[in-house]
Amino acid sequence: MHAYYVTTIAPPIAAIVAVSLVKLHQLGKAHPIPVGFWLIIAVVATLAFQTYSLIQYRENIAWMIIPAALMALGILLWLISIFYARIKFNQAALLLAAGALLLVPLTWSWLTTFYNGASSMPVAFSGGPARSGANRFAINQPGMNTQKPALLKYLEQNTKNTEYLLAVPSASMGDSYVLASGRPVLFMGGFIGSDPVVNAIQLAALVQSGKLRYVLDSGTLARSKPDIANWLQTSCKVDTSANSLSSPVNSSQGQGGSNRSFSRFGSFGGAGFFGRGGQTLYQCNG
Repeated sequence: MHAYYVTTIAPPIAAIVAVSLVKLHQLGKAHPIPVGFWLIIAVVATLAFQTYSLIQYRENIAWMIIPAALMALGILLWLISIFYARIKFNQAALLLAAGALLLVPLTWSWLTTFYNGASSMPVAFSGGPARSGANRFAINQPGMNTQKPALLKYLEQNTKNTEYLLAVPSASMGDSYVLASGRPVLFMGGFIGSDPVVNAIQLAALVQSGKLRYVLDSGTLARSKPDIANWLQTSCKVDTSANSLSSPVNSSQGQGGSNRSFSRFGSFGGAGFFGRGGQTLYQCNG
């Protein structure tokens, strides 16, 4: 799960767990045996899920023996309370069960406090030692969420009769265009660029219907959406009239042997979500 969403859902989940534990304690006074069994099932299932989550983050799960031991001790105390009426360990058993449930979240919260992530958004600890520099979940990388006014003006002047201002690989690359222009921007790969929002056939249909004219590639489409990257090479052309906005730095030979001069907007947008480098503006006509 994305580390940002972990931080978002953690507080309400913690509240639900706290309310559930209090309610179980109240019900346990009237129905100790059924409530005890349900509590055991819930604790075991939760610890199993916590172990699975740690494996997904490639963490060492050997220390999960600690919450497992707390759970086992809590079950033992509860069984003693059930079979030996004179000995009451119900509250102690409940506290141990709560400790078994909360040990992993508490540890994760502590690690999050000291996690050195390069992000302007709240990010939970994502496994491994604290890292300085780039965070694999970072959203606000330098230059990523900026738009070049000259290019924006050019697009607005040439897309007055189209629905979309342009199409971009991801939301992180196109959000500034939406905010600056108030126009729809097609995020071909969704939030981070890997979601199957559109394919090459659907993109071609949008161009054919006159809803889309420009596609801006940061160099990531060849990896994240190769079908769209190939379609751009064969069906669209690099907008050479945009050279006045940024000097071309290299040329590339597209399919079919035609040489194409690529306009690289190095100062615009900087790196795409998955990579660094310039950006190429394609013009597609239906």
